[in-house]
Amino acid sequence: MLPSRYTAITSSVKAGGFGVVTPVKDEYLDRVVIYKVAKNNNDNDQLMNEIRLLSKARSHHIVEIYDVIENSKSEVEGLVIEYLTGKSYENFHEPEEFELEEYKKILYQLATALSDLHAISIIHRDLKLENFKQSSTGIVKLFDFGLSVDDSDYRTTNNRATLVYAAPELFVTGAKIESPLDIYAFGVCAWTLAVPYKSLPRVLFEHPPQKTNRVQSIQSIIPHLDPVLVKLIDSCLESDPSKRPTADHLKQTFYKYLIKNKHVGTIVQDASNVYFLSHSKPLATIKINNLGTLEVQYDGLEFKVVSVSGNVYINNIIAQVGQHLHDACVLTFGAPTNGWNRVFFTFYCSRPEVIL
Repeated sequence: MLPSRYTAITSSVKAGGFGVVTPVKDEYLDRVVIYKVAKNNNDNDQLMNEIRLLSKARSHHIVEIYDVIENSKSEVEGLVIEYLTGKSYENFHEPEEFELEEYKKILYQLATALSDLHAISIIHRDLKLENFKQSSTGIVKLFDFGLSVDDSDYRTTNNRATLVYAAPELFVTGAKIESPLDIYAFGVCAWTLAVPYKSLPRVLFEHPPQKTNRVQSIQSIIPHLDPVLVKLIDSCLESDPSKRPTADHLKQTFYKYLIKNKHVGTIVQDASNVYFLSHSKPLATIKINNLGTLEVQYDGLEFKVVSVSGNVYINNIIAQVGQHLHDACVLTFGAPTNGWNRVFFTFYCSRPEVIL
């Protein structure tokens, strides 16, 4: 029975794979939360597993656990978690909803959630379209940790998973639960966000998936996606788990392309000698007579040297064509033998945030 602190909102009850969730009012904090219980006693182990792992997980993109409810015998009866009131993504593939920039932001947030989980050895194991949703502030959050694992030696006996999202290596007896399973499911999520479930490549429905053929590239349905992101998503669906990227690599790469063309680079000697580089003005040439010339170009992702002559140094290392500038560094014109005649510039790159 719920403590008096909570008032049931009985008009809305939803049953999932093993649990039943009900919105309830937290009278103390004046907010609606979710009360989750197991459907039957046989699922109590999954409920306890979810409580333990949600208590361990710390991420901006993981649903928050607020309370654990016990009965009169001090036995755990349910848990109280954050109520995600934002949009879900079952219909994101529809033309009126699909927006490429938003698509990349969703995948970036999922990758961040997985990166945070994998950093503390938690494998979600049931990543799918139905298990993430927006919060009231528009942040994508992952939930449903009933099947999750944090034991590096764990091997499944029942092979419980959601078909289509299940990686090929799960279709064997005693499959080991490891992080590449989540990465494969991430790749399938990239597809299910873009096309209706019934329109997914048929090879994803095979047992094991892609038994007869390799799934086609995501570019076949999203032709304007950055080629690097196309290759990255495609690699998530590699049949060989060792060829899939890590969650952290997914996170870093999506971040990089979400802020593409949004940097501003500043090269300055004094208030009267300043160069700005941006998407609208990507090239700067600095020429110091008798000392050296440096040409820097912004390609939308990095600031790099495209031409150099004379004696030019970046953080006291001789500048070379193709070299990337650090976010903050010193550009020096003139050899050390020039002494006080050397000219120094500082370079600073603004690192924009992803606005969610």
